[in-house]
Amino acid sequence: MRTGSVSKSLTYSELAQLQTLNLYGNQLTELPESFGKLTQLQSLNLGGNQLTELPESLGKLSQLQSLNLGGNQLTKLPESLGKLTQLQSLNLGGNQLTELPESLSKLSQLQTLNLSGNQFEVLPDILGQLAKLNSLRLYNSQLVKLPEWIGKLTELQSLDLGNNLFTTLPEWLGKLTQLQDLDIFQGQLTELPESLGKLTQLQSLNLYGNQLMELPESFCQLTQLQSLILRVNHLKALPESLSKLTQLQTLDLGGNQLTELPESLGKLVRLQTLDLSNNKLNALPDVLVDLPSLKELYLHDNPGLGLSLD
Repeated sequence: MRTGSVSKSLTYSELAQLQTLNLYGNQLTELPESFGKLTQLQSLNLGGNQLTELPESLGKLSQLQSLNLGGNQLTKLPESLGKLTQLQSLNLGGNQLTELPESLSKLSQLQTLNLSGNQFEVLPDILGQLAKLNSLRLYNSQLVKLPEWIGKLTELQSLDLGNNLFTTLPEWLGKLTQLQDLDIFQGQLTELPESLGKLTQLQSLNLYGNQLMELPESFCQLTQLQSLILRVNHLKALPESLSKLTQLQTLDLGGNQLTELPESLGKLVRLQTLDLSNNKLNALPDVLVDLPSLKELYLHDNPGLGLSLD
């Protein structure tokens, strides 16, 4: 046991060698300017605190690659944020931001950006300059229209637009030809553009909780889809061309107004999970016997459905 030692609080300058710092959920209300002395930091997690602003010295963390500021009370960001030119991942979700600094366009290495759950009236065009962005989250952003700069992000692989207010999708969505994951759940969509069919690399499409009444003909071009969620819409029928989605493993059609299924659905030989609950089916669809990989089948809450196991 050491004797005669005097306890003291560490200062950030004494931790200058740190590369990773996790301060998540510590009820922090502010950061000192001396925070900028942690010049070797590569990963910084400040999520789940009570920060309302950030010091300009944050821009001195020139080695930073990952920065989590989600779940705070930030109303603005310092211009110095644009000096973090090595940043690859930035989480700003769940704050009170109404605008973004112009300097954000300088984050040329940024690959992942989360802006969900803020109070933006307009998202600045400068975000279209983030050419390496492959993941963008705009969930719960109260957007009534999608900003056109998203169409410039041609490297995007994952796009989350859930819980917004727009009723249609622009035709330029078809420019995002690298998209693999598109999430627009709990939205207000009443129709889908034909250009959706150009997203030929799409593997997961979640359209849960919209107001869709039909699917566009171009839907059949999404031949790499493995998961398709159409739950809680207003679909009364499915196109025969749905059978061309031969990579489908999960198909959720629950909560619609379907009375029957197209015979061609039997060509989905990789389908493992099929949810037809909460529809208006009157008979067990014959096509089910043609699905050799089917492991999970949900038929509950179809009041007119009579079953015979003979």
